Amino acid sequence: MSDEDQEHKEDLNEEESLELVETDEEEELDELEVDESDELDELDEVVDEKIPERGAYLIIGQGDFSTIMSNRGADDPGDNTLSAPQGVCKFGDMLFVSDAGNHRVLVWDQPSEESGEPSNVVLGQEDFADCLENRGLSTTLDEMTSGLGDENLDGFTISKAEEDTLSMPAGLCVIDGKLYVVDSGNHRVARWSGIPSDDGEPPTLVMGQDNLEENEANRQGLVGSGSLFFPTGICSGDDQHVFVADKDNHRVLIWKKSLSRTDGMRIFLLVSQAWTNGMQIEGILKTFSRIP
Repeated sequence: MSDEDQEHKEDLNEEESLELVETDEEEELDELEVDESDELDELDEVVDEKIPERGAYLIIGQGDFSTIMSNRGADDPGDNTLSAPQGVCKFGDMLFVSDAGNHRVLVWDQPSEESGEPSNVVLGQEDFADCLENRGLSTTLDEMTSGLGDENLDGFTISKAEEDTLSMPAGLCVIDGKLYVVDSGNHRVARWSGIPSDDGEPPTLVMGQDNLEENEANRQGLVGSGSLFFPTGICSGDDQHVFVADKDNHRVLIWKKSLSRTDGMRIFLLVSQAWTNGMQIEGILKTFSRIP
């Protein structure tokens, strides 16, 4: 065999070897792609398994998860029914729910262990069977009392608030051991001196009105740092400030609770006005600390 033939044969052998190597590499790549695809499929299956659909395990205000009627379809409410609840708050073992459609707040002393368990205390109504706004009390507007100077309001009847009534309560929370309820329809926030334990127990302090018997929006049109117009939400976060969402005035009001030295709203509002107007709080306290 000549030298040229020998070289040609060696070149052919090298080309065959290269083709075999390339084929092996391609097969390995195909296998890797298949393995990676299988791993992705497995991961998808694992993710699907880790996110099952979960619903609530307990219900308040209804007997089971399939019923949705106001007051469980009854004409009158009970101690375990709700109508358009707007707010909920937990304090220790206690649960508070603002039952707006029944114009009341329900209180559970202990956590519910079964669906539809009855509440223990009702606020805003005399008993669990009542549901009228402001307990059915009303008053008639005229040109002198409406504060609007409109003769067309003569004889117009509106719901009348008293210290132990509610109208469409919304947000609620416990701040420094005291229950606060946003009494939206009465344009005020009611505060109890602690945690109420008796049915119909009245609050001891009001924010947004001059007293617990007034309920006109913005204090008869006197918009200021102490007026409210359909407030909805309330919170604190530090037990030192009270934040109130004043819905129809399109604002949030902030009271500095710790500077109130009496249980009356007079100092409470003056401190709020001083704070929002940038005045010195120390001077306000010196001036009004003698108020009984």
